[in-house]
Amino acid sequence: MDSSRSSSNANATEMEDSSTSNTTAGSSQPHAAPAAAATSCGSILDYRLLKPLLRHPSFGQDQQAVAELLQTSEQLQAAVTQLLPGQLPVVLHARNLQQAEQFAAWLRRHGSLLEELAVQWKGGDRYCNPKFGWRPAAEAAVSAAVQEAAAAAGGLQLQSFTLQGSKAPLSLLQQLSAAHLTQLTAQVDVYDSDSMDAVKALSNLRSLTLHDDSSVPSAVALEAAAALPFVASAPQLTQLHISQIRPTQLYRILGQLPPQLQQLHLAVHARRDPQELEALANWLQQHGHIVSSLKIRGTRFYGAEAAAAWVAAWAAVDSACQAAGAAAPPPAADAAATGSKRWQLQSSALM
Repeated sequence: MDSSRSSSNANATEMEDSSTSNTTAGSSQPHAAPAAAATSCGSILDYRLLKPLLRHPSFGQDQQAVAELLQTSEQLQAAVTQLLPGQLPVVLHARNLQQAEQFAAWLRRHGSLLEELAVQWKGGDRYCNPKFGWRPAAEAAVSAAVQEAAAAAGGLQLQSFTLQGSKAPLSLLQQLSAAHLTQLTAQVDVYDSDSMDAVKALSNLRSLTLHDDSSVPSAVALEAAAALPFVASAPQLTQLHISQIRPTQLYRILGQLPPQLQQLHLAVHARRDPQELEALANWLQQHGHIVSSLKIRGTRFYGAEAAAAWVAAWAAVDSACQAAGAAAPPPAADAAATGSKRWQLQSSALM
């Protein structure tokens, strides 16, 4: 999921330190009442009164209201769990172990409510800086909570899952529901056949992002093409994001792209080799119509001797882009021909 999220995430619940702590002093507790009052719906928090509201589709998007109801009576908690399964979008910005553990405790109890979950590890590089030693324990806590939530009575009904800042563990990937999940953004170990089998089992995926990250070794990201053999077997996939891949590897993926693919987002790495850039130009000239966004890295060079080769390579890329644009059908024909070969490039960047 590049790292951006859908518009629903703008209003998604962000599990910060203060928002995840339990509030007991302000919680509504049942009080003793006369028998006549006990049989009536006298309280605004009476679950019998709130049930019609909970059934309204918009209520599940009001995260603050849902969070407050979950801290009230057991009857209201049960009503929320029963009537709002798979409707709540949640974003966790984890900056310390305590915060991650608080969220994990919440997730174990209320995981069945989630529609979208985005976990973003904040605060540094777990591989290089010893002061961030909390990260492995935090990642393990959240991963274990996902497993427990999946095994609970309501299960996990996630339609979208994003993990940024660490590699997705196999134990977590195996808990994602193939029946519900349509969008996955994660760094997956492409050399681990079990991890790739877990992704392949998500047969309803429509959007898949295999991305690199500054907190994981770049050598893994550079061989992203190793993840592609399973893509052709994803019958619903319409969006594919790959970062990073060498231009010379692009020809290997053509036969593995599903025919219904509508958007291909690429981040290519030229590895300081102008021949890689020339390979990209040749590929774009033939297949650029399926590319929606393109980022090019690894093009720095040193010395006057290399300049001529790079100038020629960039000229070839420019020519390929122009050729792909010229080959696009007229707007009317393009609109009428669903899936027609058209130049779809929406953005490009040099990095």
